[in-house]
Amino acid sequence: MSTHILQFVWPIVDESHTRTQLIADGAAQLDDLADQAHAVITGPPLWDIQPAAQVPGWAAHAPGSVLIVRVPVDRYGPVHEHRTTRPEPDPAAMQRLIDGDPPARVRATDRTAAMAQMARTTDVHAVASRFHVKPAAVHQAMYRHRTRQAA
Repeated sequence: MSTHILQFVWPIVDESHTRTQLIADGAAQLDDLADQAHAVITGPPLWDIQPAAQVPGWAAHAPGSVLIVRVPVDRYGPVHEHRTTRPEPDPAAMQRLIDGDPPARVRATDRTAAMAQMARTTDVHAVASRFHVKPAAVHQAMYRHRTRQAA
């Protein structure tokens, strides 16, 4: 019996591909993606194609569609065990946070960097309102971002 379900989503950039071709392309990546998540696939994947606007975090790809796979897995080892360096902020995730269209999953590093970047040009209270935090949290994010850049 599986202990977890992993979900992966790909934007469909070429509408001329058939469902079978899209699934074949996604299936070729499943083992590597599960390995990156420290998981072993334990059952058959479930594939689906949905309008991007209906999938949380993928509205920016509307009016297109996305390919979704849900696959049962068992996890092994700590997820962060494979990291040897500090994660760098993802510029795309930061921009989506600033634009008010956050991805489905947000790393603390991206959130901190986005708050710090937005605070450079916007009032701290407006940033706090956008991220649903207190102004002190924005100041802390600015400090952390400066500290990371100095290191």
